[in-house]
Amino acid sequence: MTPLPLSVAVAAASDTGKVRSNNEDAYLIDEELGLFAVADGVGGHLGGSEASTITVTELPNILRTAFIAYHKKELTDPKIQSLLDESIEAVNSEVYRAGGAKGNTSRMGTTLTGALFLDSGNALIFNVGDSRTYCYRDKTLNQITTDQSWYQSWLDTGQIGSAPPKNVILQGIGLDEQVVPDWVVSGCQANDLWLMCSDGLTDLVSDDAITSMLEDHLDKSQPLSELCATLINAANDAGGEDNITVLALKLK
Repeated sequence: MTPLPLSVAVAAASDTGKVRSNNEDAYLIDEELGLFAVADGVGGHLGGSEASTITVTELPNILRTAFIAYHKKELTDPKIQSLLDESIEAVNSEVYRAGGAKGNTSRMGTTLTGALFLDSGNALIFNVGDSRTYCYRDKTLNQITTDQSWYQSWLDTGQIGSAPPKNVILQGIGLDEQVVPDWVVSGCQANDLWLMCSDGLTDLVSDDAITSMLEDHLDKSQPLSELCATLINAANDAGGEDNITVLALKLK
């Protein structure tokens, strides 16, 4: 297994928002593995809720099974990343098959963003789609992941022509037979505050506003559950146009 490098406090919350009739988001907390993630069922595809639920349920099971085949001394950081990558591919195949069983008009899909914290002091950050992972350190909020979206691609390639819709993702778990997650390896420090969230938050609440809420949270020494509620309330106050999920993790 891969125990957490430091003790942690963690909390998460999910809300339907003010417009949608059901919640297709899900989150994953597995402190034994040090694995945390948020998944946002893809809007416009039936089965988004099922896709996100399968993903957060099966990913830790598959990864745990993969670890059992290795002695701990063989689990170097690169090997762990390889096993996690294979586990994400396996989950993708499972969701893809489940969507296929419903017919081509009912494909399932979900974003996936998260981190596996290692006893080496590093975190393996993975991302598929446009949910995000942030790290707040030294009074600065850094977006660790890059959106796999048509809009982000437009920004990266010089903003030629009209801006495309922000909600069109280039990849999703289960939408195609294969998936290629983005990876970032990040060092961890005591007092880091990590956020994983669906775009129901980030589409409506700016990074500057999130930073202010994090600073207020730290100044008041509030429980992380209250921080999650504050962020969700901010998104709802801004219109609550989508499901909103926030997972907050503080390294001690």
